[in-house]
Amino acid sequence: TTASTSDIKSVLGDIELLRVLSMLSVVMLHIASTAWYYVEKNTIEWHIYNIMRCTCKWGVTVFVMISGTLFLHKRHISMATLWGKYIKRIAIILVFWSFAYAIFPLLKIMVCNGNIKNWDIGGGIRAFVLGENHLWYLYMCIGLYMMIPFMEAISKDKKVLNYFIILSIAFSIVLPAFQKIPTFQEGISNQFINKFSIQMGSGYLLYFSLGYFWTLNEKIYKASGRYALYVLAFIVYLISIYLTAKSDGKHFLVDGTMSIGNFIVTNAIFVFVINYSEKLKGCVIVWEWINKIASFSFGIYLVHMFFVRETTKYMVANFNNPWIVVGVTMLIVLGGSLVVCYAIKQIPFLRKIL
Repeated sequence: TTASTSDIKSVLGDIELLRVLSMLSVVMLHIASTAWYYVEKNTIEWHIYNIMRCTCKWGVTVFVMISGTLFLHKRHISMATLWGKYIKRIAIILVFWSFAYAIFPLLKIMVCNGNIKNWDIGGGIRAFVLGENHLWYLYMCIGLYMMIPFMEAISKDKKVLNYFIILSIAFSIVLPAFQKIPTFQEGISNQFINKFSIQMGSGYLLYFSLGYFWTLNEKIYKASGRYALYVLAFIVYLISIYLTAKSDGKHFLVDGTMSIGNFIVTNAIFVFVINYSEKLKGCVIVWEWINKIASFSFGIYLVHMFFVRETTKYMVANFNNPWIVVGVTMLIVLGGSLVVCYAIKQIPFLRKIL
C-alpha cells in the first residue's frame, strides 16, 4: 500500500516540525555534553547533564530520516541534477564552513599573541581538511547522496525495500552490538560475522530508507503498534541514562547513532511526530513560526558551534544549576546563530552557504 498524494503532502509538511526538533536536539546535546565534561564526575550536576545528553542523542539520525523522506518521495533525480545541484551544494557548504571554523582560532591567536606559529598554521590546515566536529554530518550527507540512485531503485519495490531494511538492521544495528560483547569478541562468532563483508547494508542508508518507509502511509500502522514503540523507546531511554552513568557516559547498547538504543528512540520520535503533528496545524500562528524556524534550522546547525564552547564554559564556571546553564546557553547560542544566519541570508552571494 502506498500513500496518496495528499497523504504525502501532509507528511512532508510534518517534516518541518521534525527539522526544528532535530536542530534543537543537536544544539542541546552539544551544550549538555560540553558542560558535562567541565563538571566533576558522579556529582548531581554530572548526572543531570548526562540525562540531558541521553534526551537529545537522536537529532542527527532524525535529520537523516528527513533527508530520506524528501529525496525518495521525489520523482527520479537525474545524475546531472544529483551532482550538479545537491552534492555540489553540500560540497560548497562544507568547504566554506570548514574554512570558517579553521580560520577563526587562527584569528583569535593573532589577536591575542600578535603572530601565528607554524604549528598553528599546520593545525589550521588539519582543521580545514577534517572539518569542525559537527561538520562530519556534511561528509556523511555527500556519501548518502552518492547512493541515491541505488536507493531510488530499492524504494520502487516495497518487498525489496523491506528486505533492505531488515538486512540493514541486522548488519548495522544488531550484529555490531553483539560484536562488542566481550564473550563474542573473544570467540569465533566475531570473525564469522565479519567474513560476510556486507557494506551497503550498513550505515546511515538504513535511517535514510526508514524515513521513506514510515511515510509511505503512516496510517496503515495500528495505534497499538505505535504505542508499543513509544513505550519501548521510553524504557530504552531510562536504561540509557542508567548505562551511560555506569560507564562514564558511553555504552555500546545506547551510545552512538548506530546503537540499538538510539535506533529505537529515533524511530519512535519520527513516528510520533508524523502521527501527531497534525493537531498543531489547527493553530495557524504556531505552525507559521515552526515553518519560519525550520527555514533556519540547517543554518543554525552549521553556525551554532561558534557559540557553544565559550558560552557553555562561561556558564558552567559561574552557575551551578545545570538547568540554568543549559537553558541560558541555549537562548544565547540559538539567538546568536539565528542573527548570523539572518545576516548571511541578506547577502545574495552568500545565501548558498546555508
